[in-house]
Amino acid sequence: MGVVVIGGWIDVPALVRQLRTDAGLSQARLAEKLNTTQTYISRIERGSPTPTIRTLERIGRACGVILHIEATPKDPRTGRPLPPPPATQENP
Repeated sequence: MGVVVIGGWIDVPALVRQLRTDAGLSQARLAEKLNTTQTYISRIERGSPTPTIRTLERIGRACGVILHIEATPKDPRTGRPLPPPPATQENP
């Protein structure tokens, strides 16, 4: 099983479509593996609704990959990602 690391902004519909097609699955087959409908998969790939992180993880597993999703806080004023916190030094 492969690993896909997701961080920063991502086009969720394109990601789902890419995972599905890379796995050689039709929308109907992916839906069957997830115990949902082809219509739901089609809607996700069109951008409405946006799936939850749990649903994205399930889609990844159904497509044979593990998704590692990293969330980055954004500056509320600029909308840009905040820098990571400074490294801390441990006392000897």
